[in-house]
Amino acid sequence: PPRPYLGVGVVGGCGPPPPPPGPLRFTTAGSSVSLTWGAAATADGYLLVAGRSPGSLDLGSFPVANITALVASPPLGLYYVRLRAVNACGIGPVSNEVAITLDGTTAVPSPPAGLAAIVTGNVVSLSWTPPTSGGTPAGYQVEAGRAAGGVDAVANTTAPALVVPGTPRGTYYVRVRSFNAAGIGSATAEVTVTVP
Repeated sequence: PPRPYLGVGVVGGCGPPPPPPGPLRFTTAGSSVSLTWGAAATADGYLLVAGRSPGSLDLGSFPVANITALVASPPLGLYYVRLRAVNACGIGPVSNEVAITLDGTTAVPSPPAGLAAIVTGNVVSLSWTPPTSGGTPAGYQVEAGRAAGGVDAVANTTAPALVVPGTPRGTYYVRVRSFNAAGIGSATAEVTVTVP
Protein backbone atom coordinates (compact mmCIF):
# COMPACT_ATOMS: atom_id res chain seq x y z
CA PRO A 1 0.00 0.00 0.00
CA PRO A 2 2.81 2.61 0.01
CA ARG A 3 2.08 3.76 -3.55
CA PRO A 4 -1.26 5.45 -2.80
CA TYR A 5 0.46 7.94 -0.49
CA LEU A 6 2.95 9.11 -3.12
CA GLY A 7 0.58 10.88 -5.46
CA VAL A 8 -2.87 11.16 -6.96
CA GLY A 9 -3.79 9.13 -9.97
CA VAL A 10 -4.46 5.61 -11.19
CA VAL A 11 -1.87 2.86 -11.10
CA GLY A 12 -1.56 0.98 -14.40
CA GLY A 13 -3.92 -1.99 -14.67
CA CYS A 14 -6.15 -0.68 -11.87
CA GLY A 15 -9.71 0.48 -11.78
CA PRO A 16 -10.72 3.87 -10.41
CA PRO A 17 -9.58 5.00 -6.96
CA PRO A 18 -12.10 4.59 -4.12
CA PRO A 19 -15.02 6.98 -3.67
CA PRO A 20 -14.94 9.65 -0.95
CA PRO A 21 -15.58 8.58 2.64
CA GLY A 22 -18.97 9.17 4.20
CA PRO A 23 -19.57 12.44 6.09
CA LEU A 24 -16.66 13.40 8.35
CA ARG A 25 -17.85 14.42 11.83
CA PHE A 26 -16.20 15.18 15.14
CA THR A 27 -16.66 15.77 18.85
CA THR A 28 -14.14 17.29 21.25
CA ALA A 29 -13.21 16.83 24.90
CA GLY A 30 -10.52 19.10 26.31
CA SER A 31 -7.49 18.68 24.07
CA SER A 32 -8.79 15.51 22.35
CA VAL A 33 -10.84 15.20 19.20
CA SER A 34 -12.85 12.16 18.09
CA LEU A 35 -13.35 11.83 14.33
CA THR A 36 -15.87 9.49 12.69
CA TRP A 37 -16.75 8.88 9.04
CA GLY A 38 -18.53 6.46 6.76
CA ALA A 39 -16.48 3.70 5.14
CA ALA A 40 -15.58 4.16 1.48
CA ALA A 41 -16.10 1.12 -0.73
CA THR A 42 -12.84 -0.47 -1.95
CA ALA A 43 -10.72 1.57 0.48
CA ASP A 44 -7.58 -0.01 1.93
CA GLY A 45 -7.01 2.96 4.21
CA TYR A 46 -7.41 6.72 4.44
CA LEU A 47 -5.38 9.90 4.21
CA LEU A 48 -6.12 12.60 6.79
CA VAL A 49 -5.38 16.08 5.45
CA ALA A 50 -5.07 19.01 7.84
CA GLY A 51 -4.44 22.73 7.43
CA ARG A 52 -4.58 26.02 9.29
CA SER A 53 -7.05 27.57 6.84
CA PRO A 54 -9.95 26.26 4.74
CA GLY A 55 -8.79 23.97 1.94
CA SER A 56 -5.12 24.08 2.96
CA LEU A 57 -2.85 21.16 3.74
CA ASP A 58 0.02 23.05 5.35
CA LEU A 59 -0.11 20.83 8.45
CA GLY A 60 0.35 17.68 6.40
CA SER A 61 -1.25 14.48 5.18
CA PHE A 62 -1.32 11.50 7.52
CA PRO A 63 -1.99 7.85 6.59
CA VAL A 64 -4.79 6.20 8.59
CA ALA A 65 -5.61 2.50 8.74
CA ASN A 66 -8.81 1.09 7.26
CA ILE A 67 -10.97 2.24 10.18
CA THR A 68 -13.91 4.64 10.56
CA ALA A 69 -13.07 6.35 13.86
CA LEU A 70 -9.98 8.03 15.24
CA VAL A 71 -9.09 9.85 18.47
CA ALA A 72 -6.20 12.34 18.46
CA SER A 73 -4.71 14.93 20.82
CA PRO A 74 -2.88 17.50 18.68
CA PRO A 75 -1.64 20.81 20.10
CA LEU A 76 -4.38 23.31 20.91
CA GLY A 77 -5.52 25.41 17.98
CA LEU A 78 -7.82 25.60 14.96
CA TYR A 79 -7.65 22.84 12.37
CA TYR A 80 -9.35 22.35 9.00
CA VAL A 81 -9.53 18.61 8.35
CA ARG A 82 -10.52 16.48 5.39
CA LEU A 83 -10.27 12.79 4.57
CA ARG A 84 -9.53 10.81 1.40
CA ALA A 85 -9.83 7.06 0.84
CA VAL A 86 -6.87 5.21 -0.70
CA ASN A 87 -6.16 1.83 -2.22
CA ALA A 88 -3.60 0.30 -4.58
CA CYS A 89 -5.17 2.18 -7.51
CA GLY A 90 -4.80 5.68 -6.07
CA ILE A 91 -6.33 8.33 -3.85
CA GLY A 92 -10.03 9.08 -4.04
CA PRO A 93 -11.91 12.39 -3.85
CA VAL A 94 -11.88 14.46 -0.70
CA SER A 95 -14.59 14.31 1.98
CA ASN A 96 -16.34 17.29 3.47
CA GLU A 97 -14.13 19.60 5.52
CA VAL A 98 -14.61 20.17 9.26
CA ALA A 99 -13.23 23.08 11.29
CA ILE A 100 -12.06 21.85 14.69
CA THR A 101 -11.21 24.23 17.53
CA LEU A 102 -9.27 22.72 20.41
CA ASP A 103 -8.93 25.20 23.28
CA GLY A 104 -8.54 22.81 26.20
CA THR A 105 -12.11 23.20 27.36
CA THR A 106 -14.89 20.65 27.12
CA ALA A 107 -18.16 21.57 25.41
CA VAL A 108 -21.54 20.19 26.39
CA PRO A 109 -22.41 17.38 23.96
CA SER A 110 -25.18 17.65 21.40
CA PRO A 111 -28.23 15.36 21.62
CA PRO A 112 -27.91 11.77 20.43
CA ALA A 113 -29.74 10.78 17.25
CA GLY A 114 -31.99 7.97 16.11
CA LEU A 115 -33.59 7.04 19.43
CA ALA A 116 -35.53 3.81 18.90
CA ALA A 117 -37.37 1.39 21.17
CA ILE A 118 -38.25 -2.30 20.84
CA VAL A 119 -40.75 -3.89 23.25
CA THR A 120 -40.65 -7.67 23.83
CA GLY A 121 -43.13 -8.63 26.50
CA ASN A 122 -42.21 -6.43 29.46
CA VAL A 123 -38.64 -5.82 28.29
CA VAL A 124 -37.92 -2.46 26.66
CA SER A 125 -34.73 -2.18 24.59
CA LEU A 126 -33.62 1.36 23.75
CA SER A 127 -30.85 2.33 21.35
CA TRP A 128 -29.50 5.54 19.82
CA THR A 129 -26.55 6.96 17.92
CA PRO A 130 -23.92 9.04 19.76
CA PRO A 131 -23.80 12.74 18.86
CA THR A 132 -21.50 13.87 16.08
CA SER A 133 -20.95 17.45 17.24
CA GLY A 134 -20.23 19.36 20.41
CA GLY A 135 -18.35 17.76 23.28
CA THR A 136 -17.58 14.05 23.43
CA PRO A 137 -20.16 12.40 25.70
CA ALA A 138 -19.07 10.58 28.85
CA GLY A 139 -22.49 8.95 29.15
CA TYR A 140 -26.20 9.25 28.57
CA GLN A 141 -29.22 10.06 30.73
CA VAL A 142 -32.43 8.26 29.78
CA GLU A 143 -35.63 9.93 30.97
CA ALA A 144 -39.09 8.38 30.95
CA GLY A 145 -42.46 9.79 31.95
CA ARG A 146 -46.08 8.71 31.86
CA ALA A 147 -46.99 12.06 30.28
CA ALA A 148 -45.33 13.85 27.37
CA GLY A 149 -42.35 15.80 28.70
CA GLY A 150 -42.67 14.22 32.13
CA VAL A 151 -39.86 12.60 34.09
CA ASP A 152 -40.91 9.73 36.37
CA ALA A 153 -37.73 7.65 36.01
CA VAL A 154 -34.10 8.37 35.10
CA ALA A 155 -31.30 5.94 34.23
CA ASN A 156 -27.68 6.60 33.28
CA THR A 157 -25.54 4.50 30.97
CA THR A 158 -22.17 4.86 29.25
CA ALA A 159 -23.30 2.79 26.24
CA PRO A 160 -25.62 4.07 23.49
CA ALA A 161 -28.25 1.52 24.53
CA LEU A 162 -30.29 0.48 27.56
CA VAL A 163 -32.37 -2.62 28.29
CA VAL A 164 -35.11 -2.28 30.91
CA PRO A 165 -36.56 -5.64 32.02
CA GLY A 166 -39.75 -5.95 34.06
CA THR A 167 -41.27 -2.70 32.82
CA PRO A 168 -44.82 -2.24 34.18
CA ARG A 169 -47.66 -2.07 31.67
CA GLY A 170 -48.45 1.34 30.32
CA THR A 171 -47.42 4.04 27.89
CA TYR A 172 -44.16 5.91 28.43
CA TYR A 173 -42.60 8.97 26.81
CA VAL A 174 -38.83 8.49 26.56
CA ARG A 175 -35.96 10.82 25.65
CA VAL A 176 -32.15 10.72 25.99
CA ARG A 177 -29.54 13.36 26.80
CA SER A 178 -25.75 13.19 26.47
CA PHE A 179 -23.55 14.43 29.30
CA ASN A 180 -19.90 15.01 30.13
CA ALA A 181 -17.84 17.07 32.58
CA ALA A 182 -19.20 20.30 31.07
CA GLY A 183 -22.82 19.42 31.76
CA ILE A 184 -25.85 17.72 30.27
CA GLY A 185 -27.06 18.42 26.75
CA SER A 186 -30.47 18.90 25.22
CA ALA A 187 -32.87 15.97 24.93
CA THR A 188 -33.66 13.99 21.84
CA ALA A 189 -37.16 14.03 20.43
CA GLU A 190 -39.44 11.81 22.52
CA VAL A 191 -40.42 8.33 21.47
CA THR A 192 -43.63 6.72 22.76
CA VAL A 193 -43.20 3.25 24.24
CA THR A 194 -46.23 1.07 25.05
CA VAL A 195 -45.81 -2.03 27.19
CA PRO A 196 -48.90 -4.28 26.82
